[in-house]
Amino acid sequence: MKRSTRKPVGRPPGSKNKSSSSTQPVSRALEPSMKVFSFRVPPNRDIMEFILNIAHNGHVSVAIISASGTVNNVTLQNSTMQHGPFTLLSLAGSYLYNNLYTLYPGASPPFPLSFTINLSTPNGHIFGGVISGSVIARQDVKLTVSTFKNSGILKFPPDLDNNQNNNINTTTNNDTE
Repeated sequence: MKRSTRKPVGRPPGSKNKSSSSTQPVSRALEPSMKVFSFRVPPNRDIMEFILNIAHNGHVSVAIISASGTVNNVTLQNSTMQHGPFTLLSLAGSYLYNNLYTLYPGASPPFPLSFTINLSTPNGHIFGGVISGSVIARQDVKLTVSTFKNSGILKFPPDLDNNQNNNINTTTNNDTE
């Protein structure tokens, strides 16, 4: 009778060269929640429309960090359109893309678009206010903006009365023996 001499397939029993699975956590780079960009708004372009395009094209909320340049026209709240040229001293505000917010009960939601501007005339007079329409660039206007996603607005309850603040218990460490 002939025995077959077959070689065993695989690792021998008790082999220490076993495959091991990686149990180390693999870190993934997270996308930052806030990014900063600089833009140049070309002449005769509406700066407010430019800001809205940034938000809508990137699906992000936008906050103005700084602005400089010259504008031709500006429409302020409770005012007619002002004709320039005006030097742009400051532009402040933010646009909340989806206007997602968490508010204290009874608080009113913020406007999705809220900007203020300060300008100087060629004579040195300074004026400003809340923007209610267009702001047209005269020359290149430089904007530095911060973009962010998943924004939330928290509004806290009104401050306590002064009487309630005075009644806050504080503990002191007086060791008298």
